[in-house]
Amino acid sequence: MNWTWNVRSNDGAMNGLEFARCTTAGGFRRVLVHAAPGQASIEIIDSGDRLVVRATLTRSGDYTPMTLIELDGTALRRCEVWPARAGLHHRHRDHPAPAAGRCPALPR
Repeated sequence: MNWTWNVRSNDGAMNGLEFARCTTAGGFRRVLVHAAPGQASIEIIDSGDRLVVRATLTRSGDYTPMTLIELDGTALRRCEVWPARAGLHHRHRDHPAPAAGRCPALPR
């Protein structure tokens, strides 16, 4: 399954501004976005041009340069992942990579 992730900033213009477009293959369920807007409308479209999910995600906490967006079932979640002491850039024995589930768990 190939997906297109459309990211729109809600910070400008009447309907927001196109910010980024990401493509994932094989049903890969996460993308990294550089300098993501504080509030972003995200939609995922499959290769058959059908909507998979649509959501508006708001940054919680401080700005970071890299944002991880994950699809979990029919819900999207967002977390600011870099830089952090044990973030994606530290692959060293003194600074292990974060445990599975870098983003907080979604309520079920």
